[in-house]
Amino acid sequence: MLVDYSKQRSTFGQPIADRQAIQWMIADAAVEIQATKWLAFHAAWQADQGRDNRHEASMAKLFGSNMVNRVVDRVMQIHGGMDYTKEMPIERWYRDMRVTRINEGKPLCFIHLATKASTSSTHRLVQQTAISSDREMIS
Repeated sequence: MLVDYSKQRSTFGQPIADRQAIQWMIADAAVEIQATKWLAFHAAWQADQGRDNRHEASMAKLFGSNMVNRVVDRVMQIHGGMDYTKEMPIERWYRDMRVTRINEGKPLCFIHLATKASTSSTHRLVQQTAISSDREMIS
């Protein structure tokens, strides 16, 4: 929908799809959507393997809920004033996206869960790096 519209809408004699800022918005949206899919796939794979996937699931939900907000915002910017009308589905997406972020749990809860797990794994990584560095300095 976004790409098609950007090819149809013209400003100053050329489609807005030819404008670098619009291309960046579309590319950023595509990258974030793909990243969210991979985070969700990884969390699902962890669960399939019988592993504790709370950390991965929290990261996927946090990134996904924030991503959808950014992507819908970009879509609204590219479509302009048409997005605010009831004729376009984007107006409903924006409302649904906001409600989903509230119903799914506050993003701060996901941040807490993701940080808790990341902090412990990061702490272990820092300790291992410090030990390796000490060994290299001694030898």
